[in-house]
Parts: sequence; C-alpha cells; structure tokens
Amino acid sequence: MPPKKACLATIGATGVVLASLVAGPAFAAPAPTAGTATAAAATAEEGRVAVPVLTATQVSSGLLVVDVQGTPNSMVDFTYDDGQSRRVLLDDSGHNTIQLGIANGRAYTFQMTATLFDDENRVVDRVDFEWSVDPREVAPPTDDSPADPGAGLVTYDVTSIGHDYAQVVLTGPAGKRYGVVDAHGRWAGSGVFSSAGTDNISLYVPAGVVTRYTLELRENYEVVDKADIVIDRTAGDPVTPTPEVPVEPEVPVEPETPVEPELPVETEVPVEPETPVEPEQPGTPGDARASFEITSVDQGYAQVALTGPAGANWSVSDADGRWAGGGRFGASGTDRVSLSALAGEQTSYTLALREDYTVVESHEIVIDRVGDVEQPPVVPVTPTPGEVVVGEIRDGVASVSITGPFFGAYLVHDAAGDYVAGGRFEGYRSTIRVPAPAGVVSTYQLTMIGVDGPVEFSVDAR
Repeated sequence: MPPKKACLATIGATGVVLASLVAGPAFAAPAPTAGTATAAAATAEEGRVAVPVLTATQVSSGLLVVDVQGTPNSMVDFTYDDGQSRRVLLDDSGHNTIQLGIANGRAYTFQMTATLFDDENRVVDRVDFEWSVDPREVAPPTDDSPADPGAGLVTYDVTSIGHDYAQVVLTGPAGKRYGVVDAHGRWAGSGVFSSAGTDNISLYVPAGVVTRYTLELRENYEVVDKADIVIDRTAGDPVTPTPEVPVEPEVPVEPETPVEPELPVETEVPVEPETPVEPEQPGTPGDARASFEITSVDQGYAQVALTGPAGANWSVSDADGRWAGGGRFGASGTDRVSLSALAGEQTSYTLALREDYTVVESHEIVIDRVGDVEQPPVVPVTPTPGEVVVGEIRDGVASVSITGPFFGAYLVHDAAGDYVAGGRFEGYRSTIRVPAPAGVVSTYQLTMIGVDGPVEFSVDAR
C-alpha cells in the first residue's frame, strides 16, 4: 500500500506560514496527542488561534478526506484557486474532518484561513496560510469502499446565496425525517429525505455575519445524528465547489467507409390505425400502491393515515381541486394528514401518488358526517413546570418523569453538583434515568431554562 502523507505546518522567521507534504509511514494520519489538545485549548482561552495541523488521510474518485487538528471551536476555511471555498468547524477538542472535491490527476494549493469567534460571532483572531496537497501521493482506501469522511449519516452543500437566503442541499438516509434548528434551538425547517437520499432547504443567512444551524436526523422523537451548518458571509458568499472532472483524450476517428447508393424504397403499405386504449380508472384503497384509512374525526377535522411506497410524494386536493395537504412517505411507507370535515356534511378529497410532477395513481377519500353534531372542544390543561414523579427503580437506576416548559431545555445534577442528565422536553414532559443506589436516598436538582430556581427531588431506594 502506498505510504500516506501528512501535512506539517510551520511558521517561518518572516511570519509567512509554510505547509507541505512529507513522505513516510511515520506521518500517516497521526492522532491528536494530549499535549497538542492542551496547547490548543490554552490558545483558545487566551483568545488566539493557532495554525491547524492538516493531514490528508484518504483519497477516492473525486474526493479527498482531510483530518484537521487546531484551536477548539475555531473555523478553518479551504479556498480553491478559483475563489470557491469549503469550511469546517472544530469541536471542543479542536478536531474535525472535511471532504474536499478534487480532480485526482493534479496537485492543489489552498489559501487557508483559521478564525476564532466569540459568543456573539465576532472575529477574535485569525491566521492566513497556504496548504499544498497532491492527491496522487495520498494513500487510497484499503478496500473497494469509498473513503470514510467521519461526518456521520447527514451532510450538506451550499449551492447558492441570494437575497440573504442560502439554498442548501441536504444528504441523508432515504425516507428518514430530518429537522433544522438555528443557534438558539428555534425551528428553521424539516422534511423527509427522498428515495435518492437528498432534499433541499432555504435558510436565512444575513450578510456580514457567520450564521449557524444544526441539521438533525430523527427517528420518532430522538435525534440519532446531527451536523453543524456554518455559513460565513463576513468575506463573501461561500458556495460548495464542484469537483473537476478530468477530460478524456479524444480517440482518433476512423475514416468513413464510402456508402453504397441507396436502393429505391418500395411504397409502404398503409398500417391500420391502432385501437385507442381506454384510460386507467383510479384505484380503490387496498388494490394499488397507495391507500388510506380515516382513524378519527373530531372538532371539524378528520385524521387520515396514508400508506404508500417509501420516499414517494403524495398530495391531497378537495372537490374543487384546491390543495389540502402533501408530503413524502417515510421509511416505513406511512404518513398522516388532517383534513377539514364539518359536522352535518359529506366532504370529498382526492389522494394522488406522484412521480415528480406526474400523478401515477389516485384515490377518492369520502368523509360522511351527515347527522353528526360537533361537541364543544375540551380546553387543554397546561402542566405545571417542575412536577417530578419517580417511577420504577431497578438494578440501581430509577425512571423519573419530569415536567417543564414546552420543548424547553433542562439539566439534572446530583447533590455534589455533577451532571446527570440534560436535553429538551418532548412537549411538556420527558422521562429520564438517574442513579438510585440500593439502601440510600439520592437527592437531585432539576434546572429549567425560563423557570426561576432549581427544583429538588429525591429517589428513595431503601
């Protein structure tokens, strides 16, 4: 296997940063050492950013994987020679990886910038340098699989920016749901990845600042993977570069063979016109790929469960052809829609299964409420934040139900002040697991954002 290359960055006496590839097994994808991480953390605390160590770890067709080790929470920009750039945000340990689109047959010199921001996204310190890499001298993967970027199940690409909105292509598992939240945890968009594993979203990115979002992959209400979306408009509009495709050399064209003169064509015999095919009639639920079931009707709305091919698009329109709902079937091939259904009336809708913009199957949904009388709505009671109910205690662990602000954040610490659990409420309530050693009473404090003072509760395992 060809030796891997590592990039060593040093600063010359004149202050110019030099970077080059050094051959040899000793430099193959080195892991960050404790000394490197400690020095980088100290630099971040002092408000300075250090030149990151860049290591080209793997290369595949059109893709280079780079390991970055530098100042914690700093952002590192890779700018191509055509002015386009890619960037990566380092974690609390000062480490991350990035995928760069390349043409495998030539060397690259990137203009690099490492930037450190404060809590208000203002630039604290930055350093500029150059980094050169030749993909032909980087070891390919050891098997036939593509290089592992280490970026998890979800990724993103910024395709364009206009009128303070960025058009972003998201990539993830086909049929899985995703959500996007801003730096304050507010909803910015959501959807379902298509059968090709992609989806598009438009995000607000004002000029002159760095805007951060988080892309979250969800299963039910749990986040199983996430990726930080960082769009820096302090020095221009970043757009993900398109990898260069090597041009194949032209194959010499053989000289043409002289064509024999054509013989006169005999008059064709008229063909009988084909019998027109009757148009297909819409299917009924259960005999085709899409179906529906009315699960409940209440307060003038019917809840309808839909079934169809995973990742396929669907839409619902009323009797006048007006849009009433739409979406994409999840990985389990199901989805739901709420339709208006007034008491005393019969309401009709049409469920359409679509491929791109073409309707390939349709079903009529009829909701008959003739003779029904609407019951007055039940006023929901908002739970009181701070209610704690200790449930089952088993094997030294207690199940505890906590109540707080709607989708608000919470933290739980033990009597010594050590962290035990944290997250966001699933609506108003969440269930957590806390240690409950046998024979003792354990005390904990629940702290909620937006609620004054912590709430203390005990778990009695005697």
